[in-house]
Amino acid sequence: MSKAETLRRIVDASGAESARLAALLTLARHYVDVGDGVKGFATASEARTLALKLGDFAAAAHALNSISISQYNRSEHVSAITTAIDARDYANRSGAREAAGDSYYSIGLALFGLGLIAEGEDVVARGMASSAAGEEVRVRLTRLMGILGTGRGDMPAAERAFDAAIELAAHSTPTQREACHALWAIAWIRHMDEQYAGHPVVPEKLAKARAHLRSALAISREEGDAYLVADRTALLGIVTLLGRDWEGAERLLTQAQREARGLDYVRAIVVSTVYLSRLYLERGDAPRAADLLRGAIDQARRGAADDVIVYARALRARALEELGRLKEAENERRLAAEFREQRTEARLRSGVEAVRLIAPLLRG
Repeated sequence: MSKAETLRRIVDASGAESARLAALLTLARHYVDVGDGVKGFATASEARTLALKLGDFAAAAHALNSISISQYNRSEHVSAITTAIDARDYANRSGAREAAGDSYYSIGLALFGLGLIAEGEDVVARGMASSAAGEEVRVRLTRLMGILGTGRGDMPAAERAFDAAIELAAHSTPTQREACHALWAIAWIRHMDEQYAGHPVVPEKLAKARAHLRSALAISREEGDAYLVADRTALLGIVTLLGRDWEGAERLLTQAQREARGLDYVRAIVVSTVYLSRLYLERGDAPRAADLLRGAIDQARRGAADDVIVYARALRARALEELGRLKEAENERRLAAEFREQRTEARLRSGVEAVRLIAPLLRG
């Protein structure tokens, strides 16, 4: 039984509403930690409704932070900031220091999603200096500094932040330790992969990313966390793909896809399917790639990050072109370009709104 199933059973077995609320908050945080924006949003929203019904403002603050990060995972960045500000208000009203500290993380993460790196770093610095920054919050904020460093393209600074987060998390929860190792690897994957920065592959960093992912996988397996096992297996498959080990990559990505489908875990389904399709393209199997990518695009519409939809369409256009289906390929490129343009315009508008929303926090 997966960790999520165990936590869901605790929710279902809860008698009193207060016990159900506590169980829902734990399950929502789990979905947040594994990056499942679909289930995270639904579960945290249920927790928020119950918390407000019970007048438990501290619980409402925790639920709102989980909703905010779920919105980030769905590329709903301004909504994520608005929700995190609400979380901060409820936390301050109820004296929930951890939730107040977490709101800095939620806001900073959404700012990263909008490309507002300097503003994100300002929010993180304020969070670190806040009296609300307990041990768990400090680990998250230090990790976020690494994420923001990748956004600036400063990989040495990002590495230092991730290494510091790993050290801070040494005596923290297994979830925190796992996330620090995984994000170290994700930072370098995004730096080297064509979907993101597309810099040349650095074998030394690829090897370190693999080692960090294996550490993350070991923790996830020990914790019985099937969601993270599926997600990190997919990431290990991407690292293996970047190393051009086709057979190893196919084995890992196929395994991740199978496990993610069994869990109905949208993010991992989409990621494993897109990169498995890319692998088939690399090996000259365009028909299989085109078919898989059609399914990946349908899945991504359920709540995956916007960037993967654009990439999946671009890959499908390549596959269709290789098959001589030129009109279909052109249509995929047109859809990708339109979506990219809409996303760029929306991000610009959202960036202006985000700066307005966080102005009182940065003045305080």
